[in-house]
Amino acid sequence: RAARRFGVGANRNHVILQSTAKEEYMKEDIFNYLKDWVDSAINSNSLPLMYECYGEVKMARKLSAITIEQYWKLTKSLVRSGINNQVYGLE
Repeated sequence: RAARRFGVGANRNHVILQSTAKEEYMKEDIFNYLKDWVDSAINSNSLPLMYECYGEVKMARKLSAITIEQYWKLTKSLVRSGINNQVYGLE
């Protein structure tokens, strides 16, 4: 019985580890998608698009779809290179 219980516990831990790894992979995938979108918004010089992208990044963080480090990286590039930088002549 002890061996059986140990085996079941090991399987449960294995499933939890797989789930966590899958979640991390999904977070990385979402981050890469948002990063591409942020870069496109900055290159488009469209202020409404940048605000829309900023809102999506905030929502992804609220839903825990990206980590706090990823959130700061995306918002830093959006705000510094786009929203608060009027040199680019945004429309």
